[in-house]
Amino acid sequence: MNAGIAICHYNRTAHLAEIIEAVQRTTPHGSRIIVCDDGSRNQNEVRAICERAGVESVLASNQGVTANKNRALSMLSDWHYLCLLEDDIMPVKPGWFENYFRVASQFDINHFSWVFDRFSKSLDPNRDAQIKRATGLTVKYSRHLGGQVTFLTTKVLRTVGGFNPAFRGCGFGHIEWSKRIWKAGLIAHPNRWIDLVECEWRPIGDREGGRLDESDRTAAEIKHNGEIFDRLLLDPRRPLYCPVVFLE
Repeated sequence: MNAGIAICHYNRTAHLAEIIEAVQRTTPHGSRIIVCDDGSRNQNEVRAICERAGVESVLASNQGVTANKNRALSMLSDWHYLCLLEDDIMPVKPGWFENYFRVASQFDINHFSWVFDRFSKSLDPNRDAQIKRATGLTVKYSRHLGGQVTFLTTKVLRTVGGFNPAFRGCGFGHIEWSKRIWKAGLIAHPNRWIDLVECEWRPIGDREGGRLDESDRTAAEIKHNGEIFDRLLLDPRRPLYCPVVFLE
């Protein structure tokens, strides 16, 4: 299946071992699992947790959410099927990766994102029924993009590349990247944000840690990135492809 999974981590170390264990327990044997750490306060502890769990780690300086996800994409660029997980969610039961794989490989849907609320009506029920007949799986949709879980194929990296380096810190980079994926026709369905009912996820209840502990800085980054996002949407010359840039 050629599966690569990256856990994008920043300062939520208390839950990291639990998340790694859940991913290991629910993914195919031989999957590559890697933790990409964006300059956490205690990287020695992050390294130790990864070593005990037997997974790889990339420990880099703090560059922000989109830069850390570019690190993850860079590390998994040789894998055909990839998943990016943020550090506040974990899979509930085995088979989730295989489920995404089955629909992606049969229906040329190269991007799935976690759909958890604000569900929207399907724009192509016949396509949904076809997917159900072929795979036994049920698609669901939302206008709201959940960046905590993103499944993609390497076709995304070849066509649109990675996250736009214009975004710094936290906010809007994942949305802009996903919109480029949809614009490139890589979702192959009129509904933009697609997930599978059978793929169950449990958010971490503890909302402390991560970027939330740096509220003033995070708010400023979100404001700045929102302005960049608005400018890009209005710019007819904005690139569809952005190289995956790995920042140390």
